[in-house]
Amino acid sequence: MATASTNSSYLLRTPFNIPSEWGNRWAVAFGSDDSSIMIAALSVIVGLSTVLLWNLISFVGKYWSVKRKLTLATIWNSNDAWSAFKGEHTHPEPPSDDREKSAAKTRTESTAEDGTGTRSKGDFWYGLFFCVSAFAVFAGGIAIGIVAPSLILIGAVAPVKTSLVYYPRPPEQEVAAEVIQEFGLRAPGAMRSLGHVDAVMDILRSQVLIQVDTSHQAIGEDRVVSLKYIYYISGLEMGLRHGDRLCLRVEGFCITEYGWRNETEDADDVMDLYDMWGNPDQQNRVLLNENEIFHAPSATFIIRDDPENVGTSTSNMTYAVLVHSAHRSSITSGGDPW
Repeated sequence: MATASTNSSYLLRTPFNIPSEWGNRWAVAFGSDDSSIMIAALSVIVGLSTVLLWNLISFVGKYWSVKRKLTLATIWNSNDAWSAFKGEHTHPEPPSDDREKSAAKTRTESTAEDGTGTRSKGDFWYGLFFCVSAFAVFAGGIAIGIVAPSLILIGAVAPVKTSLVYYPRPPEQEVAAEVIQEFGLRAPGAMRSLGHVDAVMDILRSQVLIQVDTSHQAIGEDRVVSLKYIYYISGLEMGLRHGDRLCLRVEGFCITEYGWRNETEDADDVMDLYDMWGNPDQQNRVLLNENEIFHAPSATFIIRDDPENVGTSTSNMTYAVLVHSAHRSSITSGGDPW
């Protein structure tokens, strides 16, 4: 039974580097309770940052060299970006006396500026700029407050305290208690490893490019199918802590083969015999007795004999997949025997 590790087993609140496909990433590990507090604190910091950003923008607007009374008054009377946006977007009309004074002043300014309207255009762009800025600060503060906490979460990972890492002493095989004790120490780690492998299987499958070709000529009633596959293995996946820049490209090709079956008659019909790669010296059997066919279909991977070490020198390894499916019940329903 796999037991969960306690927080005391890991090095918390200490910076460390996580190896990844894109290089080392700086990180700090926290416990489950501390992480909730950190996320809440980050949201508060983001909220305060948006307030300070708006104060900076309003400071620039208040001390602009050109006086735009309406925009400046709106900024001055707004405590936050949302109030400023609403004030800039839907500002009330001035009283009648102010409109008359403003109209008289506008006629005077228009006469002085030869009717070019440059000042009016400047006032429009000035107000539009601060209106858009206020909305951007308000909406951006809300969006960052929601998204930022999720961006800083890398996952359930933390460095192990070196003082707690140990390797059990090999047991005395004659002492049953020591053998059982060692098995109990190793079992949780093995179960966790199997769980991690099962969790990443879907991710690894998505990284393999497979091309299927069914256009080959059939051999009697047996169809021939070929597969071409390509995938990449990084140094991190190989277990190299500082090998994130290393990448191995793997290409392979498979095709169904029906010529390896040894046609020697088996009087009891308890097995199928195969000469792997047509070599009688490398034979494999698929048992057909009642004890074997009771189990679910399976497969055996066989590496080809390489006395001249061709695979070692070229890194091109040849293997075969021997399918154990005859007389066995399928795991799932379907008409494809493979």
